[in-house]
Parts: sequence; C-alpha cells; structure tokens
Amino acid sequence: MSSNLYVYDQGSILDYTNDSLVLIYDPKRNRKKEISTENLDRIIIFGDVQLTVSCIQNALKNNIPITFLSNEGSYFGSLEPTNYVDIKRQKLQFKKSEDNDFCLALSKIFVKAKIKNQRTLLFSENSSAKEPAASIYSTRILTLLNDVNKAQSIEELNSIVEKMNTFYFTGLSYFLGDDFNFTTRVKMPPKDPFNSMLSFGYTLLIYEIQNIILSKGLNPYIGFFASDEESIPCLCSDLMEEWRTILVDTLAFNLLKTKKLTLNDFVTSEKTGAVFLKKEARNIFINEFGELLKKETGNIIGTSHKVSYRRALEYQVHLLIEALESNCPEKYIPFEMQ
Repeated sequence: MSSNLYVYDQGSILDYTNDSLVLIYDPKRNRKKEISTENLDRIIIFGDVQLTVSCIQNALKNNIPITFLSNEGSYFGSLEPTNYVDIKRQKLQFKKSEDNDFCLALSKIFVKAKIKNQRTLLFSENSSAKEPAASIYSTRILTLLNDVNKAQSIEELNSIVEKMNTFYFTGLSYFLGDDFNFTTRVKMPPKDPFNSMLSFGYTLLIYEIQNIILSKGLNPYIGFFASDEESIPCLCSDLMEEWRTILVDTLAFNLLKTKKLTLNDFVTSEKTGAVFLKKEARNIFINEFGELLKKETGNIIGTSHKVSYRRALEYQVHLLIEALESNCPEKYIPFEMQ
C-alpha cells in the first residue's frame, strides 16, 4: 500500500544509501533508521530538515516528489519529477479551463458535493448533540443547492460558497463546547485551536491531491473553479472541496472527541496571535491523517468493492480526466458522505 513520508524532527538529516532512505533523526548521537522507498508516494519535509544531494537525486529518479513546508505547515515549494508530464493532456486541461460553460458546469458539481457533505457532517454530529441552532444551519445549507443550479457564473458560485461556509462553520461551532472558542473560519493565520487543526489538515490534503494529479500528467495549477490569482494549486483546491469535510473536518472532531488532542496541545504566538499545534500534536495529527487515508470505503460509484480513501482520491482524478477528454462535466461523479 502506498504512503507518504513525513519528516518533522527538527535538525534531522535525510540521506540515501544502499537503495534506502536513511533518516538520521538524532545527528549528535548518530541515531538513524532506514526507510524503504517501495510504494512511497511523496516525501513531505517540515521545517529545519536537511536533505543530502544523494537523497534528492534518488527520490526524483524514483519518481518521488519532495514537498517543503514550514514547521507550522505553510507551503514553501516542491521538487517534482517530470516523468509523468502529459503534454497532450495538459493542453486539453488549459483549453477546457478557458471554456466558461465547462468550468461553470464542473464547478457546480464541486460545490453541490461540498454542500451535501457539509450538511451530512452537521446532521451526523447533531444526532447526539441535539442543538436546535445547528439543525437550522444544516437545513439552510441544503437550501443553497437550488441557488447553485441557478447560478450563471463562477462569481455567483463564489458568493454562494461564502454563504454556505458561514452556515456550516456557525453550525459546527455549537459542537465544540466552551473550551474551543471557534466561531468562524480564519485561515491566515489561524487564531484558535480548531482553525489551526483545519488549516494544518487542509495543507496535508491539498498536497496529497497534488501528488495524484501530477502522477496523472495534469497541471495542479490550472483549475476550473478556484481563482488562478490566489497563487495556489487551483486544480488541487477544486478537487479537495468535496473532501475537506470527509478527511479533515471529521478527523479534527474525532481527535477532540477522543481527547487525543486537547487545549494543551496548542501554542499561541505572542507576536501574531496565531495558534499552532505543538510538535507532538502535529505528529499525532499526521499519523491519524495517514491512517484515515488507508481506511477503506465502499462509497465509490461504479465499483463493487471497497478501496482506501487514498485510492478513492485517485479515482476522482480519473473521473476528472474522463470529463475533460469527453467534454462532458457530468462524467465527474463527486464523492459524497453517507
């Protein structure tokens, strides 16, 4: 089963010898461990970690991209092998990104899936919480589906998404209790623990999707819904819309419910007021996220067997390619929570 390698021990060194990666996690005591590159999808580096030239060369030779993030999870850049570049597919991707009708139709599919998944999580959480206000917001979100169908432009869709997120995150706030002062989504920088978890999780998710996109020969920066003025991998942002609730929001709730993370696992910057996960808490989140991606689901339309969430993500990229090549947005069938 494929996986990512997350390296977050500050001051560690990642080398490559004898056909294996070697992580020297305690250079002073020369403590190290070997890591097989077999079935390794991506290396993700957090903060102050050194990579040898041998490590970089052999990772790229083995089609393993390397992503560099800050210690808190902010994106710096990536080293990507070029073996999977598909010029014909990317030309088609560029062409369809300029087709307003295609973009609008596909974007509506993304947004409607996000609405349904957000409503499902609110409804699920409220089955035990019994919060009247949360029930109201859950209902309000569903009413936006009709607005999405009527939308005549991407700008209209963005306005609907803003309203949808207000309903959704306000509804979520009723489930977090008095310890977490979450009221609305705050991105850069996150100002409370729950926002910190969401931001960190979305960062992990977007580059999980980017790895799949690149392996299929697509360009992660050419999207159909997200604005290309945001300097983000827009196609990743498009495809992650339906998955935010499933793979990040749900995980954040579960970590709090099970007390695997508590208020003591966060630190606040005195200079900016930004709230971040502590090192040990990041490790827990990363490990739980990795385990969730391995978990099997049977919600894939068109298949009769269960697949891991990581393979489900890959399948969605496959559907996107079908939609592009057939010039039929409806070929993209989104993943919806049950």
